[in-house]
Amino acid sequence: MHSIVNAIKRGTVSGLLTLLFSPMASAHFMVAQHGTLNFVGDGVYMVLSLPMSAFNVEDMDGNGALSMVEFNSQRASVVAMLRRGINLQDTRGAIYLDGLMLAPELDHESSKENISQLIVIRRYSLAESVGELQFSTNLFGESSDEKLLKIRASKKS
Repeated sequence: MHSIVNAIKRGTVSGLLTLLFSPMASAHFMVAQHGTLNFVGDGVYMVLSLPMSAFNVEDMDGNGALSMVEFNSQRASVVAMLRRGINLQDTRGAIYLDGLMLAPELDHESSKENISQLIVIRRYSLAESVGELQFSTNLFGESSDEKLLKIRASKKS
């Protein structure tokens, strides 16, 4: 009897965990064409969700989808486009970039393995008070809903 009760408890716990985490497994890290700039201490943390159509990447196998293998083989080119296409500057010029991370997101509406969005995570170093900052990008997608990028900025002490 004791083993039956334990089995039911394990089943209930695993069922609850499945219910809790299943939506997260298919959820996007960030809404497409949205971003954040978080000012914390001497740094700015940026997270952007950009459409893959904003990048000049090749569908190497011609199947109409960008796979993880295709993305990884062209990663250096994507990084170069990001470095040229996203800028944070003050009156003195460009702000130094401390780090860059990329998180490709699969299209959940496609039956093929297709990367539709690229989450870009960057840290900029603000060595001293720089006054007014300007953020700019030229990385927009091809479709009309990919022509707008909504960014929220916040400052934490």
